[in-house]
Order: sequence, then structure tokens, then C-alpha cells
Amino acid sequence: MVALIPELVPSSRLLAANSTTSSARQISSILAELLGGVLYVALGLKALLLFDAASYLVAVASTGLMMSRYRRIVAPASGVQASSRKSLRGVIDVSLEGFRYIRGQPGLLLLATSMTLINVFYSPVVVVIPFLVADTYGLPGAWYGYVSGCISIGIFLGSLFPRFLATKGRYHVLMPAALAMICGVFLAMSINRNAEVLLALFVMLGAQVGLFNLLYTTVIQERVPSEFHGRMWSVTFSIGFLAGPLAKGAAGYLIDILHHQSHLLLVFLACGIAASTMAIYTRDSMKNFLRGT
Repeated sequence: MVALIPELVPSSRLLAANSTTSSARQISSILAELLGGVLYVALGLKALLLFDAASYLVAVASTGLMMSRYRRIVAPASGVQASSRKSLRGVIDVSLEGFRYIRGQPGLLLLATSMTLINVFYSPVVVVIPFLVADTYGLPGAWYGYVSGCISIGIFLGSLFPRFLATKGRYHVLMPAALAMICGVFLAMSINRNAEVLLALFVMLGAQVGLFNLLYTTVIQERVPSEFHGRMWSVTFSIGFLAGPLAKGAAGYLIDILHHQSHLLLVFLACGIAASTMAIYTRDSMKNFLRGT
């Protein structure tokens, strides 16, 4: 989707288009969480899990129908011979092309490195939340749902910020500022002990994450030639999806070593984001890439 948007809207409207699609995703996420809560009360956990599994089966079936239509109609008409071996080799070739392109652009390489490090230091939040809620604040399990809802609301608000901010050409200021705010929120969480303030902090966290992701997506769409969008996103998404689970696994190990003292892990995550931000966003090649010079 992110690779397709630049083909559908002019460059001057990219930020607005990304804001709209991001807002729509978050609305659907919030509605899904509300629906999940209603179904849990009405049907119980087992029925809810069966309902969730059925929705994935519908998605798999829909994808299968798309592939069947491609093999029967699109591929023969375009002269493409579909085979799993050729398809796999094509994916590998596209990914390698994307990697070579990123490696040849110093500013883009730094930006991709920054996003990977942000995944490493932000993904563990989902591991921290249960310990933060139960052990640090002594709150019931329902608060885990409240916190998750606050993050979703925050991301939704963050995706709307560019509509009210003069963001054009200011990526080099707004992106490190959003990361600095994330660090500040982590540190505030580590010392705060008020439950209501905790919810507000998670809204702020979600807002900054939503804003950063939106700016990251838009600046790449603007700076990278359209013919490389698909290749570039395949590489960055693959690295991000790999880094996130590894970081969560490491966080689970660390939280055990720290005897469930989640505030110490939050300080560590804040320091990690701060260090990577200062190391990357102060580079001239990074600043020039974000400025488009």
C-alpha cells in the first residue's frame, strides 16, 4: 500500500494521503478492540478465539481466490509463467536490488538504520506493559486493555498532527523531536505512579509513534524514485519484522534478570532511542536527505 500511494496522488498530497490511510487503520483497530471486548463478554474466550481463527481462514481463502484469478487470467494475458520457484527467485532478486539501492544512498541507509533501531527499542513496550500494570502499579488485568486502547488512540491522534502542523520540509526537525518525546515519555513512565497519568502517557507515546511513522513513510515516498519503492519497502519491512520479535525476546529475558522491575527496562529503552537518535540524526548526510538537498 505504501508503495502504491505515490502512484495515485501527487507529491504535494502525499502527507495528507498517508495521514488519511493511517487514521483509517487506527479507527479500524480501535473498533476491533471494542468489538473484541463486546464479544468476549457475550461469547466467552473460547468462542472469541474461534471467531478470530475463522476471520483468518476467510482472509486466507480470499488470498487464494486472488492467486487463482491471477494464474487463470492475468498471468496468461501478460505472458508470465507462474511457478513457485520463479516467484521465490523474483522475491529474492527484488529484495537484493532494494538492499543495493539503500546501501548506495548514505542518507537513506541511515534512515533505514534508524527505523530498525527504533523497532528494537520500541517493540519491547508490549513486553513491559503487563509487568508495568501488575507489578509496578498494582492494577487489575483489565488495565492492560485500557493501556492498549490509549496507545491506539494516541497513534490515531499522531496521524492527524500533520494536518495542523507545517511539516513540509521540516522532517529533519520533527522526526528527531518525536523520538525525543518518546524518550521523555519512557522516562516519565519509569518515575510516575499515578494510574490516570499512566494512561495519558501512553496516549502521548502512541501520538509520537504515529507521527514518526507517518513522517518516515512520507519522506521515503518523496525522496526515493517510484521504481524503487516496492524494492525498498520489501527490505525495510523484512528487517523491521525480524528486529521486532528478536527485541521482544531479549526484553523478556532482561525483565527476568531485573526481577520484573519494568521501570529500569523503560530507562534502558529511553537511553537506547536517545543514543541512536543523536548518533544518526546529527549526521550531515542524514540532514541533507531529510531536507531533500
